[in-house]
Amino acid sequence: LSFNALSFSAPAFYLYFKSYYYHDYIILSYPEELISIVVFLKILSVLIFFLILLDQKKIGNLLSLTNKMRLKKKDFEEIFYATNQSLIFFLNNLTDKFLVKITLGNSFLTLYSVPQQIAAKSTILVTGISSVFFPKISKISSLERKKVYLRYVVKITIFFSGFISFCIYPFIDPLIKFWLKNSFNEIYVPLIKVFLFYSFFASLNFLISQFIDSEKKIKNNTIIDISFFFVTLIFFFISMKLKMLIFFAASICLREVLIFCFKCYHYNLTSLIKYEIKPIIFFSIFLILGINIVNIYFYIISIILIIFYSLSYVKIKDIVQNFKKIFNISNV
Repeated sequence: LSFNALSFSAPAFYLYFKSYYYHDYIILSYPEELISIVVFLKILSVLIFFLILLDQKKIGNLLSLTNKMRLKKKDFEEIFYATNQSLIFFLNNLTDKFLVKITLGNSFLTLYSVPQQIAAKSTILVTGISSVFFPKISKISSLERKKVYLRYVVKITIFFSGFISFCIYPFIDPLIKFWLKNSFNEIYVPLIKVFLFYSFFASLNFLISQFIDSEKKIKNNTIIDISFFFVTLIFFFISMKLKMLIFFAASICLREVLIFCFKCYHYNLTSLIKYEIKPIIFFSIFLILGINIVNIYFYIISIILIIFYSLSYVKIKDIVQNFKKIFNISNV
C-alpha cells in the first residue's frame, strides 16, 4: 500500500517542485518523466517483495514483521499481479496523452486533456459506490450475493453513465462555450461526447474487474488487461499515422468495448447480466449516434424513447430493496 500511494504521490510532488523552480514549466509537458517515476517505483516494490519472499526470516526481523505478517507464495503472487494491474491502469490513463504530445504537440494535448477530464467526472458516483461496498461484500457474502450486487450496480451504471450522459449531450456546446469563452475550441464538443461514451464502458469494466478480483482471479484479470494494453498500442500507432485527436479518443473507447466483450465471454458473465446486455447495447447506440448528430429534434425524440424504455426496464423499488438487503448483510 505504501508503494502504491508513493507511485501516485511522487509524480505530484515532482510536478509541484518542477513548476516551483521553473515558472514557465507546463504541467504534462514531460509525461515520459512521470512514466519513468511510476515504473521505477512499481519495479522497486516488486523487487522488495521478492526479496522478502526469498528470505523472510532475515528481512522480516529487519522490518520487525511477526510470523503472522510474513508473506506466503500466494500472497506474493497477489501483490505481484495487483502491482501490475495498478501499473497498467496508470499507463492506460497516460499513454494516449503521451502519444498525443509527441505526435501533435502540447497545444493539442491541452485540447485532448480538458474534455477527457470533464467526462471523467461521470464515473465518480459508480466508482465511489463500488470502492466502498465491494470489498465488504467480497469478504463476508456468498457468490450469489455478489452476483446480485453486480447486477444492480450495473443497472445504476447504465442509468448514470448512459442515460444521464446522453441527456447532457445537447447542452455540452453552450455550456463549454459559456465556461471557456475565448478559449473554446470546436473539437471540445465531439471529444467530450466520445469520452462520455468511453466513461460508460470504463465504469462497467471497473465493476466487472472488481467482481473478478473478489473471486480470487486477479492473475487472469491482470493478464487480460496487459494484453489489451498492447492491443491499444496498435490503435494508437494508427492514430499517430492519421494525426487526428478524435482517433486517439476512439482508440481508448474501442479498448474498453473490447475488454468488456472479452471479459463477459471469458468469465461467462453474459448469463449473469443477460438482462443488462440489451440496455447496454441500446444506450451505446444512442451515445454513438449523438456524437455526430446535433439536431435538437433527434435528442428530444431519443430522450423520450429512452425514458419509456428505462421505465420498462428499471424497477426502482426492487433496486432499493435489494441494496438494503445487501448493505444489511454487509454489516452483519
